[in-house]
Amino acid sequence: MHRIVGIPLFLGNLFHEPLRCSHSNSATHHPSPSLPPDLNELFNIQANHIRNLEEQVNARDRALEGLLSQVTNLNIQNQALTSSAKTQEKEKKTPCQQRKASIKQISQYQVKRLDA
Repeated sequence: MHRIVGIPLFLGNLFHEPLRCSHSNSATHHPSPSLPPDLNELFNIQANHIRNLEEQVNARDRALEGLLSQVTNLNIQNQALTSSAKTQEKEKKTPCQQRKASIKQISQYQVKRLDA
């Protein structure tokens, strides 16, 4: 994933090129050799800060990817359980239905015995 980290406009003019973050080695740009030492130090502080922010963002991205994977797995499990529950619900009979089925089975058995 490519990210572009914005810097204040007045600092942007101090660099040969704008700071661009490409993967994890984004803050490898160097300040202009003509910069005074205090601005050179400011550049280094900014570059370190950008590196730290990138590391934090990358760590959060990895954590979010892990969570997304877990959510996906839980959704798959939930669908399987829902499907199983629906199947069981279709097969499940209420006590009244069970009594009627038992009575039907008994009466069929009695009819068979009478026929025999």
